[in-house]
Amino acid sequence: MNWLVLRDLEIDSLRALVERRMGLVFHPHQMQTLIEASQETCKRFGYADTHRLHDALSRLPDGSPEFDYLIARITVGESFFFRDAVQMDFLRREFLPSVIRRRRRCGHRRLRVWSAAAAAGQELYSVAMLLRELLPDVDEWNLHLLGTDINAQSLQSAVEGHYSEWSMRAVEPAQRERHFLPEPGLAGGARVRPELQRMARFSILNLAADGFPSMTTNVHGFDLILCRNVFIYFDQQRVHSILSRIVKCLAPNGVLMLGASDIVAVDIEGLETLQREGMCYYRLIDRTGATEPMPLADLPLPAQSRAAQARAAAARAELATPPSRPSLSSQIASLAESARWQELASLAERAALLGLRDDAPSCRHIATAFGNLGLNEQALDWCGRALQLDPMSSQAQHLHALLHVEAGDDMAALEAFRRTLFLAPESVEAHHQLALLQLRVGNRDKGLRSLRNALRLAQRLVLEARGEARSNAARMVEIIENELVIHDQEESRG
Repeated sequence: MNWLVLRDLEIDSLRALVERRMGLVFHPHQMQTLIEASQETCKRFGYADTHRLHDALSRLPDGSPEFDYLIARITVGESFFFRDAVQMDFLRREFLPSVIRRRRRCGHRRLRVWSAAAAAGQELYSVAMLLRELLPDVDEWNLHLLGTDINAQSLQSAVEGHYSEWSMRAVEPAQRERHFLPEPGLAGGARVRPELQRMARFSILNLAADGFPSMTTNVHGFDLILCRNVFIYFDQQRVHSILSRIVKCLAPNGVLMLGASDIVAVDIEGLETLQREGMCYYRLIDRTGATEPMPLADLPLPAQSRAAQARAAAARAELATPPSRPSLSSQIASLAESARWQELASLAERAALLGLRDDAPSCRHIATAFGNLGLNEQALDWCGRALQLDPMSSQAQHLHALLHVEAGDDMAALEAFRRTLFLAPESVEAHHQLALLQLRVGNRDKGLRSLRNALRLAQRLVLEARGEARSNAARMVEIIENELVIHDQEESRG
């Protein structure tokens, strides 16, 4: 069967459905890939033709087996360790050592990295290897390494950590010895050592649809975001929308690195373009004044970045005159609703001067802004004030728990999660985050019980909710089920 056999209307309807639901765009030369993927999916799940597959997918939520199988065959997940040697060398020699020096100097041994198109995990594990080599005291650091992808099958491979010789082709012999175990069944391949596996966490995330930044999903406040060879799948309007949200996930002075094939116009307010020989990258300008600038000797900025800086300066000048208390409270709420965290954090000092430290919602919004920017001390201060004013706010209690997790204060986080669930016993997010914390501190039985509670509540939401809420619940069901499988596998190996 080929393009001539399939009716144009059927395949076009399927293309439109995938584009609408997943944000993927198909160019003429990619249509054959979609046709072949649809044929394989029909055969796997017993659908007579593409028309019936389309009807089924229209009713099924994102994350259903049919959707996952189709997307896995559309998206290209091929990668290998230390891909893009120029970027990896920059991380090894300049960026990561610079961040590490600054964190040691200020006493905050914390670093956050997001691989936003993680495929089978090679990119994130590459960064994990660099960090283990750069940090002799790695166990004393709070490292958050997150890998996300739209392809559930690729992420399962990342969690298992088994790799073929082809994926290992750029790994040096000494690195292979330190970080991998032999895997004879993979024709010369290997699997990552458990200590490296434990550094990384993988989760399904659709860049075109999912809500981020978000402290609830830990997608926020990153020092480094790698998002390479992703935007070939999207049109320019969607590219700009996704990039704008990704930039909001950067901490002040955080760096974004794209792939060589991602030829996009990156003109986002507050983001500066920096150049190195053979590469460029992007850095979020620090408007909060809460952290020192990164000491890197960068080449002159292109005109595009100077224009963005000029707009940012104009915006700061416009905010120079303090607004009245009611208008500031409304402005804070509006900025929080639109996830404009840098702007919101820059208003914090003014909010305190105008007495908004006795306004619980404003305090919570400001705490959320600082938290999403990775500025944990300021976030805890504002969140503590919000709880003094309104101790019965489940939102503030949940935020307080997440901030304590970020600070590495596990006991305080556990207590805050318990208070959250007392106030909101059916919060899927709180049960899920509590489970992850319990598992991390070694409370396996309690952690699995909390995971199953979260799964039960999410499954009920799938049945009761509609629209986006139902899709979000279905995605949470898949994430939790995957985590339960992972822990079952760990138990069988142990």
